[in-house]
Amino acid sequence: VCIHGTYRACIGAILRDGLSRMARNHVHCAALLPEQGVVSGMRSSCEVAIYVDVQAAIDRGLSFFKSANDVLLTRGPIPPSCFAKVVDLATGALIAVPAVPEQEEPRKVAFERAPRTCPPSSRLCRPWRTLL
Repeated sequence: VCIHGTYRACIGAILRDGLSRMARNHVHCAALLPEQGVVSGMRSSCEVAIYVDVQAAIDRGLSFFKSANDVLLTRGPIPPSCFAKVVDLATGALIAVPAVPEQEEPRKVAFERAPRTCPPSSRLCRPWRTLL
């Protein structure tokens, strides 16, 4: 499971444009919801959970990495077509993801190296693809 936590105020833009890394190096995701245990990669104050279809994202050319503290990372952007579901965490209600025609063909990438923020000899960021 790959979940990105966000807030209701941001969901309109995310459903329209997808998830981007903004000023960070990567889009951060978690493998669990905060109430399921100690979670790195998602604030406990998040109001909306976006479940990412990792296989669809990989098929579009994205690579995922797992940090030493179990944060799932990708350089993104993750388009809305790769959202498996979007859930309001307070009510459990599903938030509809609008069907938007894709404007570009998926990139075909066989493999991508770990992000520059990790030294080549470091085991802090391992390609998540090897963990699937």
